[in-house]
Amino acid sequence: MTDKKYTAADMVIDTLKNNGVEYVFWYSGCKDRLSI
Repeated sequence: MTDKKYTAADMVIDTLKNNGVEYVFWYSGCKDRLSI
């Protein structure tokens, strides 16, 4: 994490790319099951 080019914004983007999309699909699936 010593690379100055890797900023907090990059971390957020990576998190959204890696976990955010999966979370959205997971949440959508749970929402459909619960009929919310």
